[in-house]
Amino acid sequence: MAEDDRPLESAPGTVFSYDNTGYVILGLIVEKASGQPLGDYLSGQIFAPLGMRHTGFVSDQVLAHRATGYVFESSAWRDTPWMSNVIESGAGGLYSTVDDLLRWDQALYDPKRLQLSDLKLMFTDYGHGFGFGYVVGSEGGHRVWWHNGHTGGFGGMLARYPDDRLTIIVLSNDDGAHVEGLSRDLAALLLNIPKPSH
Repeated sequence: MAEDDRPLESAPGTVFSYDNTGYVILGLIVEKASGQPLGDYLSGQIFAPLGMRHTGFVSDQVLAHRATGYVFESSAWRDTPWMSNVIESGAGGLYSTVDDLLRWDQALYDPKRLQLSDLKLMFTDYGHGFGFGYVVGSEGGHRVWWHNGHTGGFGGMLARYPDDRLTIIVLSNDDGAHVEGLSRDLAALLLNIPKPSH
């Protein structure tokens, strides 16, 4: 059976299933609408205006102070070979720093900085616990919007508790680091809520 002959897994609009392919397609739409590569668009519209000087797409360029990714295999730490499986895609391939991610997060409290009237659509739960790029939920009675990411040798988590003006950013160059659990443990400590079970 040819790939394009496979049946749909479900009728469109009936089931939610997270898939990075949607973000790849979204990145292509942005390129088509803007008439420029996604990296150039993001740099001009988001990174530069917000002062995110240490954020961009991973490429063959040498980055000063770039962390090396590691993975724990066969009872030993191993250097993860650099791989560029996702280059300038809406699905990932970005490098950044905690400071730059905090600049991004703080801009979300003032949509005008992003030339937007509001960001309600971004943080609305459409019936499956997901908005436009953020998981929408609550922990210990506190609203939380978050997203994580893992790729060869690296893991990251950004969680924002909007009513508390609390943002937790965890970045790791350990492929197996449980950044999600660490983020939730920090939130429990800072918000004085029960520590979640992992």
